[in-house]
Amino acid sequence: MQEFHWPHFSKKPTLIGENVTLRPFQSEDWLVMNEVINQPEIKRLTGSVTSTDAANKKQTSEEEYLTKQWYDTRNQQSNRLDLAIYANHSQEVIGEVVLNEWQESTNTCHYRMLISQDYQNQGLGTEATKLMLAYGFQELNLHRIELEVYEFNPKAKHVYETCGFLNEGTKREAFLFDKQWVDIHLMAMLESDFQSTK
Repeated sequence: MQEFHWPHFSKKPTLIGENVTLRPFQSEDWLVMNEVINQPEIKRLTGSVTSTDAANKKQTSEEEYLTKQWYDTRNQQSNRLDLAIYANHSQEVIGEVVLNEWQESTNTCHYRMLISQDYQNQGLGTEATKLMLAYGFQELNLHRIELEVYEFNPKAKHVYETCGFLNEGTKREAFLFDKQWVDIHLMAMLESDFQSTK
């Protein structure tokens, strides 16, 4: 049986692209991220809530504290890689990319990304994803990167397809939002897929 080595998640790189830079979180970034993750549409599209009412609900002071604590500790994590998406032209943080849930048996990681609504539809998510894929396959030596995307988020699905992710199936009616069943699409990219897109 092939043995895989734990990826070097403790190293938090800076990955520079033409329009975005992926970098470790800094002390004040949590303030921006707190605004981004609390945008109602972001909460809906990421499956963070199960109703429109919950998406529009105002954040509590306790939730704000937990958000600060979360982003303050991202650089200390050795079992996952969280990087801020920094827009080069506006010089501000606009979202995040994450590789987590590494599976030793298959050398597979889960990927997720979110970008502020103010910066969507500009190709920034595509560039950020490509930067993260290159790092995952070339530096972390991953075999497979996978993700899930909700049926009501076709823009994200298009981004992932553009980057080379392939559809692997659908979890039918696997999520409930506003009492309506929603499908979840399973997508993945292999290291060999990545090499063929270069």
